[in-house]
Amino acid sequence: MTKREQALIDCIDAELYLKKVYSKRKKFSHYEGKIEADYRDELDEKAIHKILADKNPQDAFYEYIDDCFIDSEGYEIKFIRENIKRKISNYTTRTIDEDFIDEWIFDHIFINYPYDHYLKQEIAINICTEFYNEGNTDFTCNSKYLDGHLYQPKLPKGSITWLVHSQGYTMKDLYDEKNESPFLMSVREELENMTYSMALLTFFVKYELEDLLIMRKPSKSMHILKSTHCGLYNPWHGCTSVLGIKLEKDIHIPVKNIYSFGTDGTLGYSIQEICGMDESFWQ
Repeated sequence: MTKREQALIDCIDAELYLKKVYSKRKKFSHYEGKIEADYRDELDEKAIHKILADKNPQDAFYEYIDDCFIDSEGYEIKFIRENIKRKISNYTTRTIDEDFIDEWIFDHIFINYPYDHYLKQEIAINICTEFYNEGNTDFTCNSKYLDGHLYQPKLPKGSITWLVHSQGYTMKDLYDEKNESPFLMSVREELENMTYSMALLTFFVKYELEDLLIMRKPSKSMHILKSTHCGLYNPWHGCTSVLGIKLEKDIHIPVKNIYSFGTDGTLGYSIQEICGMDESFWQ
């Protein structure tokens, strides 16, 4: 290490708050600084939707954050450079060329962006299902009513059928009013309050963005906890039922039966628009 380099290191150690990084051989390698995000700052819905819709969401995330903070990095490097040039004379009797300082900073000082802050942001996700090709009938398999009028007291096979079976019941149990299982009673209430014919069985979950970037396309199935809110939702016409189905068991949704996996409002009207739900509804 030259005397010029040692003077720069002595100056930075004394005057600037940068993390000193060493090689495996315990020799000086470089310095790291970090841009801190405001604790209240979050990615907006438009940015999240764009990132998750990208073919490579992880790359899209890092590119987005880089674009947001590249100017901040420039200001940080400028601050570091000005401080070194102003105070370097306190650490050497020699005059150090400014071009040398600039080149040394470029090679040895790196500014980290606050990726972790945004990766920990919790995102509300709607998981909509499709079973028994119910999409071919515009998801009318999950509703007893057509424009408010009863037209199919017994449902064709669809997501509600699958859900009933997933909890250990049969459709005969569902139609038996004497069976007062909390789950079956909640499904009956859900069906009675969904008066539009088109209805998606939807689960309302919350994930950290980091997890979403990794498991955007899960390979087999998605695990849903029994505490998860779920119910009937029509994003195309902007209506829902009471969204109050009470699961009794955790369930696994096969990936092939996930009709939509996206942020609230991906398919049209959002739950927040329709019902005014805040994010505590997603679990």
